[in-house]
Amino acid sequence: MSGTAAQQQRQASSIDEAQTPRGGGGGGKPINTCVKCGKSSYDLHLCVHCSDSQCFNCRKQHVDVILGEYSKNRKEAKQVKQQCEQIINTLDTSGVELSQSYAKAEVQIKEAFEKLEEALRQRKLGLVRQLRSAKDEEMKRLKKDQKELEADVGVTTRKLELNCGTQAKSIQGELGVKYKLLDDTKFAHLCSLEFKSRECLNDFNNTLDFCQTKEVAEKVYFDQEQLTDLIALIDLFGDATVGQKENNARDPEE
Repeated sequence: MSGTAAQQQRQASSIDEAQTPRGGGGGGKPINTCVKCGKSSYDLHLCVHCSDSQCFNCRKQHVDVILGEYSKNRKEAKQVKQQCEQIINTLDTSGVELSQSYAKAEVQIKEAFEKLEEALRQRKLGLVRQLRSAKDEEMKRLKKDQKELEADVGVTTRKLELNCGTQAKSIQGELGVKYKLLDDTKFAHLCSLEFKSRECLNDFNNTLDFCQTKEVAEKVYFDQEQLTDLIALIDLFGDATVGQKENNARDPEE
């Protein structure tokens, strides 16, 4: 038995002794008054709730009040307990949903970057094709110009070799020393050679002018000026957060 219970029992025994009239029976005057209703009575009882001496009716009413409070508290406690259990269940469910959302988001990240990688791969192939096409077009133009120039130079070269193949010293020797023996036939031949040489020179000058109209091959380049900005945009792509998704954030599966 605890100290408080023992003390209450001693108080109850003292009140019972005080309520019992001396000499026995109920012929004596009441010796105590109920603290609740103020009525005198031999039949007073200790209220262990508030440590007061109360008559039977007041004590019974007090017990009813305490019993009602007990029932009310017990009912409310069960309701609060259910609320706590609901919160615990909600937390447990949210934990499951958290794991599910993580798995889903992880798949979405992988799929998003697979799409990015595929887009980059396709863009790389496209740029390589574009670069090759530009090179081929420029090479085609270069080969065409080169072929035309080589053909033109070849014609003029053959004409030069045919008409001006004899060196000047050889002609000078044929004409004789200081040209004293130069006759009309040789002079006419010399004039013909000079005309043909001038004609070949004009042909080569024309060929040179034609060559100078041709442009050398242009180099092909890969412009990656936007690479830094693109990398910066990739660093900003996507976001992994905890919280409710905004209404304007579209789910890729929707």
